[in-house]
Amino acid sequence: MDQSHVINNAALDASVTSFRTAFDEFFVNQGDDPLVTAFTEDLSNENGSIAQVIFEDTIGLWREFIGGRETIVVRPNVLNITLKTYEKTMMIRRRDVRYDKIGVVERRIRRFLSAAASYKVELLHEMLFLNAGAGPTAYDGVALFSASHPNGPAGATQSNLGTAALSHAAFNAAYAGMASLGRESSDPFYVLPRTLVVGPTNRAPGLEITAADLRSQGITAGGVLDAAASLVASAAISNVNSGVVNLVVNPRLTGTRAAWWYLLGAPVNAGQIKPAMYLEGMPPTEQLDVALDSPTVMATDRYTYGLIADGAYAPGMWQSAFWSNGTT
Repeated sequence: MDQSHVINNAALDASVTSFRTAFDEFFVNQGDDPLVTAFTEDLSNENGSIAQVIFEDTIGLWREFIGGRETIVVRPNVLNITLKTYEKTMMIRRRDVRYDKIGVVERRIRRFLSAAASYKVELLHEMLFLNAGAGPTAYDGVALFSASHPNGPAGATQSNLGTAALSHAAFNAAYAGMASLGRESSDPFYVLPRTLVVGPTNRAPGLEITAADLRSQGITAGGVLDAAASLVASAAISNVNSGVVNLVVNPRLTGTRAAWWYLLGAPVNAGQIKPAMYLEGMPPTEQLDVALDSPTVMATDRYTYGLIADGAYAPGMWQSAFWSNGTT
């Protein structure tokens, strides 16, 4: 009997199986990227497509109970996060699928999904790189990385922004600055640095700071330690920063961003969050259009292998992050 009219779906079925196997590998069985883990606090979308996050800062300390209670003044700041929809799509010609005998389509699908697995990393950096690196407006009305965050101790402003190139001295200054940040009541925020993020260019100095047992310390004729120039002597000393923080090399910090570096903190107290928040609605989910009688397939003669997701990044606690553009 003539079987020429019978559609052979074996190759198409194999492509769909390859897609779903690779999807499970890259999206279901794989955890978050270390960069995402260091930067991000995940939020649920229990309240629908918009989440309202309230940042409260208390003004006042514990006091002895004499003559009745005094109400602590709370400074509320509200940040609304709205879900957005993202997609990533690959279209493959029907003939390429039908007549593939050597696994070309499977390799194309794996490369597509492997690249798409950086979904949260891409959205995180899209937010971080806003405003030439200063990031979006945070809950306190200024950029996530700013030298003028309001409502510090005694009403002063505070900074989580620098320009120094990565060095032991710059790292120590950033560490001390983050650990010293305080509330308007002068009570500390209790945030301690945990992760140093650098680009490939700064990998070596990053390792020297975070992992070396010894380091070189220079001195000028005027007795200034760790100066960048005019040194008259140097000696090897113990590296007290070894093991204090983890090092993460970020391949997106290249080109004009090669000298950038971040110091990220972890809150000591519960109730504080990381420098970025991710509101997840629907995680990356497959969308396949591979039916021969589909209007899209009929119009284009191509199969569609797609992903769709609902989510949104927003700035979190600026106190948990320091950024330097490394220009000085």
